[in-house]
Amino acid sequence: MMNHLKTIWIVTILLTGGLIGISPTPVSGEGEIPNPFGGVRLSRLSLIEGEVQLQRGNDEEWFSAAVNMPLRPYDKIWASDGARTEVQFDDGTMVRLAENTSLDLLNLAPGRIHLQLTLGVANIIVHSVSGASPEAFFFELNTPQADLLVNNSAKFRVNVTEDGSTEITVREGEIRLSSDEEPVVVARGQRVVIEGSENPRYQLESAGQPDEWDRWNEIRDSDIARAFSGRYLSPDISMGVLELDAYGQWVLVPDYGRVWMPRVSEGWVPYFSGRWVWIEPWGWTWVSYEPWGWIPYHYGRWVMVSQGWVWVPGSRTEVWTPGSVRFIQGPDWVAWVPLAPGERYYYNPGRSVRVDRRLINYRVPGAVTVLPRLTFITGNPGHRKFTPPADPVRSGRIVAGPPPVLPTQSSLRPKMGEGTGSKFQPPRVINRPVVYHNPAPAPPARFEDRVNKLHEVILQGRPPVADTQGFRIEKNLPRVDEDRRLPERIRKDIIIHKSIRDPVREIPRSLPRPPSLEREQARIPGGGKEHRQPQLPRNFELKKEAPGQPERARPLYRKPPEPSNSREIK
Repeated sequence: MMNHLKTIWIVTILLTGGLIGISPTPVSGEGEIPNPFGGVRLSRLSLIEGEVQLQRGNDEEWFSAAVNMPLRPYDKIWASDGARTEVQFDDGTMVRLAENTSLDLLNLAPGRIHLQLTLGVANIIVHSVSGASPEAFFFELNTPQADLLVNNSAKFRVNVTEDGSTEITVREGEIRLSSDEEPVVVARGQRVVIEGSENPRYQLESAGQPDEWDRWNEIRDSDIARAFSGRYLSPDISMGVLELDAYGQWVLVPDYGRVWMPRVSEGWVPYFSGRWVWIEPWGWTWVSYEPWGWIPYHYGRWVMVSQGWVWVPGSRTEVWTPGSVRFIQGPDWVAWVPLAPGERYYYNPGRSVRVDRRLINYRVPGAVTVLPRLTFITGNPGHRKFTPPADPVRSGRIVAGPPPVLPTQSSLRPKMGEGTGSKFQPPRVINRPVVYHNPAPAPPARFEDRVNKLHEVILQGRPPVADTQGFRIEKNLPRVDEDRRLPERIRKDIIIHKSIRDPVREIPRSLPRPPSLEREQARIPGGGKEHRQPQLPRNFELKKEAPGQPERARPLYRKPPEPSNSREIK
């Protein structure tokens, strides 16, 4: 009888997996669990200097951006006066923006990046996609006068002026400009200047000498190329490797192997300096304010050893998570503790999962962070005195996945009340039409319309993947057997703490450390606070093309201009 029931239970698991349509993905914890995020493209704000504004695709307000903020389709970035920023993508593609520059992310489908640049200066590095067809353009950039298509590795710079004129300089590879006739190909060492709107004129010439902006990009490229931390990570992880070199060191710990130790102050704990932000399709997602806080908070696990906290990389099949913690929910508070090696992250648990209450890091002083529920949702510390529970596990309930907490509009922003003044707002001219080859997908639903539909899913402790990824939510998933003992050597580590072996000698001597920001500025003529990126006109006026044009309009698109005899390629 027992064997018969066991057989039925196994068949139920197989059938349920078939209904969901997602293969189990192993993580750094024991066992395998379904991962609904396998096909979601990743991108992040990897560098911010000065005031950089962000507008979420499902939110109309501009607010101050934060480093390590994951980006989604229809997010808009504005690098204000004196600022610069960098966007990294999971395939190694990078876009860097100078001051007074606007960038829109339109499509992040698997194997495809579609962007829009309506004003400013951007340096772009595109990495080829393995197995891509020569005719499959996996990178597209729209400007008011040109549509750039790339189907191989390339490095180029794009300038879009106030009147819409576009200048493109190719340093490596080649790009194609979409045209109704033969495409215009711009190869390495060439520059094309496009002027005019109805009948654009193309002037092809040799690329000029690098300026200060180009030299800063060359330094950044060199630092990223020299990063050695990637040798200890999965080859699929490309974003955030440089920051591991600059802000920590790799050391050896018995039983854990090579681990990464951040250079932090005494009393520091992981998952404290940052905020949980509502980002679909993941839901509550950790955005760290620490420059290095991308890889260690979305992959692997944390554990305390004799010299402090260390990050243990996951397996070669490690999959990105919104934040590798275990949540604890109280009546009016939310708490979390970093997951340790051997502890599972539940991507889509629901209420049927039985959670192991043994948490290695729960015993480490300061490892558990507790916030009032309202502060967790809004980011506002509030004025009411809050006394956290002495033992959150006994006072609350351990949650298998994300906390069943409904977000509000303020949950969309990484920093509350910063950078929202009118002096940081972008000019309305960034909403002007662009030339495109492939139409952009439909924009996401507004937050206020979407959150009502997510109510039931969120209260079940599930991420909001049903609407965006076609993931079918099953209410009666089988229970997951998690009652597996950790290896004795790991359980003992809770008490005795492992010692690091020769931490200094484990740092490779053949590769220099990346220069600090001060050293970077010293290497650039006119560096430091006085250093300026290429200047663009700052007095912008939006000419209304038709009565009743909205103040805040989504980007409009127009087809490439009709062929004309007035076009010239010299």
